[in-house]
Amino acid sequence: MLLRHLGATVSGSDLSQFDGLSGLVARGVRVSIGHREAQLDPSTDLVVVSAAIPPDNTEWSAARRLGTPLIK
Repeated sequence: MLLRHLGATVSGSDLSQFDGLSGLVARGVRVSIGHREAQLDPSTDLVVVSAAIPPDNTEWSAARRLGTPLIK
């Protein structure tokens, strides 16, 4: 939320709805349910990946293909 508070566009995805999702959306975070390559905007500056996400995740793979920096 720090980056969002500083004015950055923040988005994310999860496999299913979760507690706190509505709070993120209310603060301007775009949250997608499910993981799909098309959800990664090619103009993304940085992808932050949870330790729970396997390296073969479609969005992570798309970021690598696009050359988008990744932080895990």
